[in-house]
Amino acid sequence: ILPNGKEVKGVTNVLGNINTSAFPFVLNFSDYNAGVNFSWTAPVNAGLCEFYYRFNYVEENILSGSYTNKSVELPLILGQEVSATNLGGFYNFKNKDFYSSLSAAIPIKGPEIVRYVDTGDLLSYAGSRELANYINQNKAQGGLTADQIQPIFSNLIGDDVYGIFSSRSRNIKIGVPFTKSTVDSIKTNPVTAALAFKGLSPY
Repeated sequence: ILPNGKEVKGVTNVLGNINTSAFPFVLNFSDYNAGVNFSWTAPVNAGLCEFYYRFNYVEENILSGSYTNKSVELPLILGQEVSATNLGGFYNFKNKDFYSSLSAAIPIKGPEIVRYVDTGDLLSYAGSRELANYINQNKAQGGLTADQIQPIFSNLIGDDVYGIFSSRSRNIKIGVPFTKSTVDSIKTNPVTAALAFKGLSPY
């Protein structure tokens, strides 16, 4: 009930987590021109799945001897829709996209800064079908002439009410490492070489 006494109702399903047991939990992106297959099963009532890799690393100042733990979240798989009749998902991730994402996410610094790769984490998100419908239908709104105030899709019930009531789940797999050859490629690949990674973290 709003402060003005108006009653608004919304219903959504609470989502479980995505089943990622078929994921490769040691990532091999060493072949720049190849890809890695990911498959998963979305929870019941999900409409959308997304996956990110939290790239953890250590940044060391070789002049002062100080080091700092840092991380960036890199997109792996975005906007993958699922339906009530097909909750399974499959995606072939292109290894070159990993290197371009890493290069864009981490700034180049001076020669006194070196970096080390640490073990990262996999983040899995599922969104309800209401959320998927909202995102898809609002994509159709184009430019400055579109209705920017009221969303096209609304699952709220009430007089002159527009909005979305939905759910989202998140699951984190802690400790998803790279193969040694991938760490070597991060060091030497022309796309990421300027980031000054020296190998696996000794810290």
